Amino acid sequence: MILTCQYRLNPTPEQASMMKTWGELLRRHWNYALGQRLDWLNQTRCLHVARQRREFHYQVAHWLCQSYDLIAFENLNIKGLARTRLAKSILDAAWGGFINI
Repeated sequence: MILTCQYRLNPTPEQASMMKTWGELLRRHWNYALGQRLDWLNQTRCLHVARQRREFHYQVAHWLCQSYDLIAFENLNIKGLARTRLAKSILDAAWGGFINI
């Protein structure tokens, strides 16, 4: 018992070139829309983490200001330190963001 039917298209060369052109156009459109969706997802995800980190910096800065009369910080070359083996730790701690507060 045959449950499916098989059909084979035999387009003319003109139709084949048109199908190829349309396929390329649709593929580009689909990939562009997919890229936009992924960009939006990454932006919202990164925005959430950035807001959490900024809020934590504000809380720590507030605590430091209440606890101590004088706060001094060193002028560090954070970009230079980020090129060393401690890069992950330095970038995770977000020293630059804390100092900008």
